[in-house]
Amino acid sequence: HNSIHRISQGPDGYLWLATWEGPVRYNGRQFKNYEDNQITKFEESGVLSVGLDPYSNNVVFTGPRGLISSFDGQQWTPTDVGESYVYDVAFTANGDRWLAAGDGVYRVTAKQEVIHYDNTHGLPHHFTFRIVTTPEREGQPSQIFAGTRNGLAYYDPDADRFVMVQSVSQSHIRAFTV
Repeated sequence: HNSIHRISQGPDGYLWLATWEGPVRYNGRQFKNYEDNQITKFEESGVLSVGLDPYSNNVVFTGPRGLISSFDGQQWTPTDVGESYVYDVAFTANGDRWLAAGDGVYRVTAKQEVIHYDNTHGLPHHFTFRIVTTPEREGQPSQIFAGTRNGLAYYDPDADRFVMVQSVSQSHIRAFTV
């Protein structure tokens, strides 16, 4: 498909592409399209994001209709987090997956519990484009940042909510690095 949303590299060196026609793997010579929803467990073919979970070495895809699916090299494992599009995924060392979605941020714990955060939990806007985690450093846990339609916020684990970053523009935050 001519619409590639994201590219990531898997632990085996293959490139993975998130496209409207589904997950695609490139081995350096050939593209393999995983368009069979019976295999990937998505309700429809299109995927919006792909990321490598550095803690499990799974390749994780996000997509429409609140589904994510991870691939461990052998099988696909789905997790349903709601109805909204899931635009981005980030990972923390405790096994949590953080998802940026059209209706907020979702945290999927290592035990597969789904926790939903929206503007009532401190997000500047419920529509979240991006989610990014900082690397852990010398005993300091990673921080989680969310880019929303009305600015940037970080997650405060003590309060279990997000806090708006006042020094950043309160406009669309579609991409950022930390």
